[in-house]
Amino acid sequence: MRVFLSVTAVLEGATGLALLASPAVIVSLLLGTSFDAPAAQTIARLAGAALLVLGMACWLTGAFVARVRCDRIVRVAGSPS
Repeated sequence: MRVFLSVTAVLEGATGLALLASPAVIVSLLLGTSFDAPAAQTIARLAGAALLVLGMACWLTGAFVARVRCDRIVRVAGSPS
């Protein structure tokens, strides 16, 4: 699960950064269409920011899952019974 969350975090973060940097190029690559309206570029940049935040959340969740798993292993291995 941790590897999946890490890979997802990297892919979403990279896509989010790319959408923030140059939305027209990324949208044309992903959807096969082009857009020139400033409002569409603003929406694409907002989607990029959302993907970037989602990538950070996946990264932090992966770290939390690993920490919880280690805590459980220590508790089970260290229990005196």
